[in-house]
Amino acid sequence: MESVSAYSQPSNTGFGVSLPTQLFYTEEYLKDKDRPMTFEDIWSYLSIPADSDTTEAVLKQHLQSGRVKVIYDPKGFGGQGSYRYRPKHDVRSAEQLKEYLQKQTTMQGVDVKELRDGWKDAQPAINALEARAELRVTRNKNGEAKAVWADDPSLKQDIRPDFKAAWQVSRLPANSEELRTQLLDAGLKPATERKVVQSAGKPKEKKRKGPRQSGRMTNVHMQGLLKDYSYLKR
Repeated sequence: MESVSAYSQPSNTGFGVSLPTQLFYTEEYLKDKDRPMTFEDIWSYLSIPADSDTTEAVLKQHLQSGRVKVIYDPKGFGGQGSYRYRPKHDVRSAEQLKEYLQKQTTMQGVDVKELRDGWKDAQPAINALEARAELRVTRNKNGEAKAVWADDPSLKQDIRPDFKAAWQVSRLPANSEELRTQLLDAGLKPATERKVVQSAGKPKEKKRKGPRQSGRMTNVHMQGLLKDYSYLKR
């Protein structure tokens, strides 16, 4: 079976010649080369058909736009201009990694998989920096680095052998009850001290309101004033 290059231009010129496809091929090409390239190198690699809508001017405009994974340097190659793959983290050496980590504003760490997107041989450099206590590294079960943080070798202090020995023979309480007992014996108040719940006593009985009177209320005391005296008129 004939092998096919992963990033080669499709043999069928009626397929895969759109601008987004050519930009994808360019990114993969620059990523594989891992060094600055000229526009002529890119154009020659793509082998774009003459009848394609993607012209040199159109492709160059998009590669220089900053919207693709390409770093454009107008001063590269003596002013001719250079193009290089732009990874998520622009790091390609141990010194660049140290400088990059020192500039981080959070302690989130950097994913090694993301580092290798633009720096394939990152693993040996990470191992060397870790051995010099210049890098903190978390690893997976296979021993491969997963994430890295900046470290400071001046903070590394050796622990005295007598302290190590005392630590090893120190016995921890077997359970929370034993821990509580030891704290009480030492005159300390454990956080798990049993609280005595005081009885709230008999709740007060609420006064019951009497039944509401129903029926129509009349002004009985004013009946004399409202009596009809018209018959007394002469």
